[in-house]
Amino acid sequence: MAHLIFDFNHQLIMNTLRILLCLAVASFSVACSNTDSTPKTNTNQPTASAEVVSFKVLGNCEMCQERIIEAVKQAGVQNPRWTPETQTFVASLSGTNLTKVEVCDLIAASGHDTEFKASTDSAYQNLPDCCQYERTIKVKALAVYHPTNSQLMLTSILPNN
Repeated sequence: MAHLIFDFNHQLIMNTLRILLCLAVASFSVACSNTDSTPKTNTNQPTASAEVVSFKVLGNCEMCQERIIEAVKQAGVQNPRWTPETQTFVASLSGTNLTKVEVCDLIAASGHDTEFKASTDSAYQNLPDCCQYERTIKVKALAVYHPTNSQLMLTSILPNN
């Protein structure tokens, strides 16, 4: 009788170990199949490590939107967004050597005032009639770090008329 109990306990232990081993192998297989060697990135949204800039840009219509987006895309700015309704420009600067000031320069050169840089009068006058917005932005000062001389400078970015 003791031999029967031992055989039963031994079989129970062995079956339990087989089940646990199968579960471990299955879990490992699932974990390995969900791991991909190439990182998945959402191309529509900036990554967490990306420097994201956001500021006001004046404009009126979809033509303005195309002009503003194209001005910065040519310089390598990723995921630029601007809409006439919000008047807010948002983009990722990761992968570029551009600063916020340089992005403002690009947009201002296309004829659109930003909260940190006003466009020149001639660039504004070259806009189509439907794109000539009311110039209401008061240009703010922007602190700029200059790595060459390790100084933080306050810059008021006014147009060069």
